[in-house]
Amino acid sequence: MSTQREKIIKQAREILENSPKGIRYADLIRGISEALPDVKINTIHGTIWEFKQKIDKGEVKDVARPEKGLYILQKYLKEREYGDVEYRESEEIKEVKEEDFYKLFADYLVNELKRIPLVDCPLPDGAFYAFPNVSHYIKNNKIGIRDSVQLCEYLLKNFHVALVPGSAFGCDDCLRFSYATSMENIVEGVKRFKSGLASL
Repeated sequence: MSTQREKIIKQAREILENSPKGIRYADLIRGISEALPDVKINTIHGTIWEFKQKIDKGEVKDVARPEKGLYILQKYLKEREYGDVEYRESEEIKEVKEEDFYKLFADYLVNELKRIPLVDCPLPDGAFYAFPNVSHYIKNNKIGIRDSVQLCEYLLKNFHVALVPGSAFGCDDCLRFSYATSMENIVEGVKRFKSGLASL
Protein backbone atom coordinates (compact mmCIF):
# COMPACT_ATOMS: atom_id res chain seq x y z
CA MET A 1 0.00 0.00 0.00
CA SER A 2 1.36 3.43 -0.96
CA THR A 3 2.20 5.94 1.74
CA GLN A 4 0.71 9.44 1.65
CA ARG A 5 4.02 10.89 0.46
CA GLU A 6 4.24 8.35 -2.35
CA LYS A 7 0.69 9.26 -3.41
CA ILE A 8 1.59 12.96 -3.37
CA ILE A 9 4.68 12.47 -5.54
CA LYS A 10 2.74 10.25 -7.93
CA GLN A 11 0.03 12.91 -8.25
CA ALA A 12 2.64 15.64 -8.70
CA ARG A 13 4.21 13.70 -11.55
CA GLU A 14 0.82 13.22 -13.20
CA ILE A 15 0.21 16.96 -13.02
CA LEU A 16 3.67 17.68 -14.43
CA GLU A 17 3.06 15.19 -17.25
CA ASN A 18 -0.03 17.17 -18.19
CA SER A 19 1.75 20.54 -17.94
CA PRO A 20 4.09 20.88 -20.96
CA LYS A 21 4.60 24.57 -20.23
CA GLY A 22 5.43 23.88 -16.59
CA ILE A 23 3.43 24.69 -13.48
CA ARG A 24 3.84 27.16 -10.65
CA TYR A 25 4.29 25.98 -7.06
CA ALA A 26 0.91 27.27 -5.84
CA ASP A 27 -0.92 25.64 -8.75
CA LEU A 28 0.91 22.37 -8.20
CA ILE A 29 -0.04 22.32 -4.51
CA ARG A 30 -3.63 23.23 -5.35
CA GLY A 31 -3.87 20.48 -7.97
CA ILE A 32 -2.52 17.84 -5.58
CA SER A 33 -4.86 19.00 -2.80
CA GLU A 34 -7.89 18.79 -5.09
CA ALA A 35 -6.88 15.30 -6.27
CA LEU A 36 -6.10 14.07 -2.75
CA PRO A 37 -8.67 15.79 -0.50
CA ASP A 38 -8.02 13.42 2.40
CA VAL A 39 -4.35 14.39 2.66
CA LYS A 40 -3.51 17.31 4.97
CA ILE A 41 -2.20 20.41 3.22
CA ASN A 42 0.83 20.44 5.53
CA THR A 43 1.81 16.97 4.36
CA ILE A 44 1.54 18.09 0.74
CA HIS A 45 3.66 21.20 1.36
CA GLY A 46 6.29 19.21 3.24
CA THR A 47 6.48 16.48 0.61
CA ILE A 48 6.81 18.91 -2.30
CA TRP A 49 9.40 20.91 -0.39
CA GLU A 50 11.47 17.72 0.05
CA PHE A 51 10.90 16.94 -3.64
CA LYS A 52 12.17 20.40 -4.53
CA GLN A 53 15.30 19.83 -2.43
CA LYS A 54 16.00 16.60 -4.33
CA ILE A 55 15.53 18.40 -7.66
CA ASP A 56 17.98 21.13 -6.66
CA LYS A 57 20.54 18.55 -5.50
CA GLY A 58 20.24 16.63 -8.76
CA GLU A 59 18.77 13.55 -7.07
CA VAL A 60 15.64 13.84 -9.22
CA LYS A 61 16.82 13.88 -12.83
CA ASP A 62 13.61 14.17 -14.84
CA VAL A 63 12.17 17.33 -13.25
CA ALA A 64 13.64 20.84 -13.52
CA ARG A 65 13.16 24.22 -11.88
CA PRO A 66 14.40 26.61 -14.61
CA GLU A 67 13.23 29.60 -12.62
CA LYS A 68 11.95 30.32 -9.13
CA GLY A 69 8.60 28.68 -8.44
CA LEU A 70 8.34 26.87 -11.78
CA TYR A 71 8.37 23.08 -12.09
CA ILE A 72 8.62 21.32 -15.45
CA LEU A 73 9.61 17.90 -16.75
CA GLN A 74 13.05 17.84 -18.36
CA LYS A 75 11.62 16.50 -21.61
CA TYR A 76 9.30 19.50 -21.90
CA LEU A 77 12.08 21.89 -20.94
CA LYS A 78 14.25 20.58 -23.76
CA GLU A 79 11.37 20.87 -26.22
CA ARG A 80 10.81 24.43 -25.08
CA GLU A 81 14.49 25.31 -25.47
CA TYR A 82 14.62 23.91 -28.98
CA GLY A 83 11.37 25.52 -30.06
CA ASP A 84 9.28 22.35 -30.39
CA VAL A 85 6.75 23.76 -27.96
CA GLU A 86 5.64 27.35 -28.37
CA TYR A 87 6.25 29.03 -25.08
CA ARG A 88 5.32 32.51 -23.98
CA GLU A 89 5.79 33.72 -20.43
CA SER A 90 2.53 35.64 -20.62
CA GLU A 91 0.64 32.44 -21.44
CA GLU A 92 2.38 30.39 -18.79
CA ILE A 93 1.54 32.59 -15.84
CA LYS A 94 -2.14 32.72 -14.97
CA GLU A 95 -3.54 35.84 -13.44
CA VAL A 96 -3.60 35.00 -9.75
CA LYS A 97 -4.57 37.39 -6.99
CA GLU A 98 -1.77 37.88 -4.49
CA GLU A 99 -3.95 36.84 -1.55
CA ASP A 100 -4.94 33.62 -3.35
CA PHE A 101 -1.31 32.79 -4.10
CA TYR A 102 -0.28 33.19 -0.46
CA LYS A 103 -3.31 31.42 1.01
CA LEU A 104 -1.54 28.06 0.74
CA PHE A 105 1.44 29.53 2.57
CA ALA A 106 -0.85 30.94 5.27
CA ASP A 107 -2.60 27.60 5.76
CA TYR A 108 0.72 25.80 6.15
CA LEU A 109 2.12 28.38 8.59
CA VAL A 110 -0.99 28.51 10.78
CA ASN A 111 -1.34 24.73 10.91
CA GLU A 112 2.30 24.33 11.91
CA LEU A 113 2.06 27.02 14.59
CA LYS A 114 -1.09 25.46 16.06
CA ARG A 115 0.76 22.16 16.41
CA ILE A 116 3.13 23.78 18.92
CA PRO A 117 1.99 23.04 22.49
CA LEU A 118 0.15 25.94 24.15
CA VAL A 119 0.26 28.16 21.05
CA ASP A 120 -2.97 29.35 19.44
CA CYS A 121 -3.11 31.00 16.03
CA PRO A 122 -6.21 32.11 14.10
CA LEU A 123 -6.27 32.14 10.31
CA PRO A 124 -5.26 35.55 8.91
CA ASP A 125 -8.09 37.66 7.54
CA GLY A 126 -6.90 39.61 4.53
CA ALA A 127 -3.33 40.39 5.66
CA PHE A 128 -0.08 38.57 4.92
CA TYR A 129 0.71 37.90 8.55
CA ALA A 130 -0.03 35.25 11.16
CA PHE A 131 -0.46 36.40 14.76
CA PRO A 132 0.09 33.47 17.16
CA ASN A 133 -0.60 33.83 20.87
CA VAL A 134 2.50 32.79 22.82
CA SER A 135 1.45 34.12 26.24
CA HIS A 136 2.31 30.83 27.96
CA TYR A 137 5.96 31.11 26.90
CA ILE A 138 6.17 34.79 27.86
CA LYS A 139 4.74 34.13 31.32
CA ASN A 140 6.42 30.76 31.92
CA ASN A 141 10.11 30.60 31.05
CA LYS A 142 13.37 30.06 32.89
CA ILE A 143 15.43 32.85 31.32
CA GLY A 144 13.57 35.94 32.46
CA ILE A 145 11.63 36.89 29.33
CA ARG A 146 8.64 39.04 30.31
CA ASP A 147 7.23 40.51 27.09
CA SER A 148 7.00 40.02 23.33
CA VAL A 149 9.90 42.40 22.62
CA GLN A 150 12.27 40.37 24.80
CA LEU A 151 11.05 37.13 23.22
CA CYS A 152 11.65 38.45 19.69
CA GLU A 153 15.13 39.64 20.68
CA TYR A 154 15.93 36.23 22.17
CA LEU A 155 14.71 34.33 19.10
CA LEU A 156 16.60 36.62 16.73
CA LYS A 157 19.88 36.45 18.68
CA ASN A 158 19.86 32.74 19.42
CA PHE A 159 17.83 31.14 16.62
CA HIS A 160 18.15 33.70 13.81
CA VAL A 161 14.43 34.02 13.17
CA ALA A 162 13.04 37.56 12.78
CA LEU A 163 9.56 38.25 14.15
CA VAL A 164 7.69 41.40 15.14
CA PRO A 165 6.57 41.80 18.78
CA GLY A 166 2.84 41.91 19.29
CA SER A 167 3.20 44.90 21.59
CA ALA A 168 3.65 47.03 18.45
CA PHE A 169 0.04 46.16 17.60
CA GLY A 170 -1.43 46.39 21.09
CA CYS A 171 -1.18 42.68 21.93
CA ASP A 172 1.88 41.79 23.98
CA ASP A 173 0.82 38.12 24.18
CA CYS A 174 1.39 37.65 20.44
CA LEU A 175 4.10 37.71 17.78
CA ARG A 176 3.70 38.57 14.09
CA PHE A 177 4.90 36.21 11.35
CA SER A 178 5.03 37.29 7.71
CA TYR A 179 4.24 34.58 5.16
CA ALA A 180 4.81 36.79 2.09
CA THR A 181 8.03 34.93 1.40
CA SER A 182 9.13 31.59 -0.01
CA MET A 183 7.91 28.26 1.33
CA GLU A 184 11.53 27.36 2.08
CA ASN A 185 11.82 30.38 4.39
CA ILE A 186 8.54 29.56 6.12
CA VAL A 187 9.48 25.93 6.75
CA GLU A 188 12.90 26.88 8.12
CA GLY A 189 11.51 29.78 10.15
CA VAL A 190 8.89 27.60 11.86
CA LYS A 191 11.54 24.98 12.59
CA ARG A 192 13.74 27.58 14.31
CA PHE A 193 10.75 29.08 16.13
CA LYS A 194 9.80 25.68 17.57
CA SER A 195 13.36 25.13 18.72
CA GLY A 196 13.41 28.58 20.32
CA LEU A 197 10.23 28.03 22.30
CA ALA A 198 11.39 24.58 23.38
CA SER A 199 14.55 26.16 24.83
CA LEU A 200 12.56 28.37 27.16
